[in-house]
Amino acid sequence: AEFDVVVANAVLFLFEDADLARAYGSIARALRPGGTVLAFDFAHEFGQSLRIVERSATHPEGMPLHFRPFAEIRELLAGAGLVEAEYEPFAIPIDLPRPASDDDLISRTERAADGRRLLFRGALFQPWCHWSARRPA
Repeated sequence: AEFDVVVANAVLFLFEDADLARAYGSIARALRPGGTVLAFDFAHEFGQSLRIVERSATHPEGMPLHFRPFAEIRELLAGAGLVEAEYEPFAIPIDLPRPASDDDLISRTERAADGRRLLFRGALFQPWCHWSARRPA
């Protein structure tokens, strides 16, 4: 319990469920009372949990990606003793061009009918969000 803030940047979506619960426990133990964890990760508001295995030139053996509802994440955080979990979908404020080649798996934006920029990498929509939780004081 020595940190006021722990930042998890674009990594938790790679964890299988049991490993994710252990990671949240480790984060909670690393925080001082009143400390905060901040994350930039995949999460969404739908009641749907997805595990997708990406096979590509970058990941020929396959890389599992997890798209969890924030309600599920909130429960796991609570199980680790973290409270006041807050969720904010990430809205990218710039247009990212389509890559020169469809083999280039780099992020791009596509405009939704309502004008929002949706972030994709290849065929995959990326539901990035920011979330936070706190260790009780």
